[in-house]
Amino acid sequence: NPAGSQTDVTRLNTILAPLNIPLQGASGTVENATASGTAWFNQLERFYIFATQFIECYVLDTNAADIADQLEWLANVIQMATAPFKVVIMNGDPYTDSDTNYPGNVNLRADFSAMGASLVISGKSTVYERFYIDGFPYIVNGCGGKSRDNFEPTVNNSVARSNQYDGYLRIEASRFQLTASFVDLAGIVRDATTLYAG
Repeated sequence: NPAGSQTDVTRLNTILAPLNIPLQGASGTVENATASGTAWFNQLERFYIFATQFIECYVLDTNAADIADQLEWLANVIQMATAPFKVVIMNGDPYTDSDTNYPGNVNLRADFSAMGASLVISGKSTVYERFYIDGFPYIVNGCGGKSRDNFEPTVNNSVARSNQYDGYLRIEASRFQLTASFVDLAGIVRDATTLYAG
């Protein structure tokens, strides 16, 4: 987990550059705490869009006071999307059963399905969780190396959760389906879900 300094941003760019992968991501509490996030925001906008062939991603800055304005921005720009999948990425967790952020941040809850989103990914809580709220999929993946949180009871009806493994979320998409897999550092898929374009 980077601390948000210029050194950390440079380190991430050095790792990603040979792979031809630009640095993309949602700033978190740690990045914002380091010189008000200047190293991070010199590299990226506070909230923005990036796209792959089949996915448009909408990154929000959930540490900002203007989250209501960002959600309004999201509702407007997502309507123009042409990709089959629209993924919202944020640091703060709208829903989580993590003991440090339970039961999630109510200010981040919106009708993402009605906006046209396909999936919300967050990662403030240092756990992995997948659940459906009113039939809409949410994934929390904060298992990037920091000590992990414990869980409260499953109030948010998680269908999968773990605090045992460091890992990453692998996303594979085609015109017809998107598969999100939680992969541990040994390369073992610990959870996966597939969404279909509709």
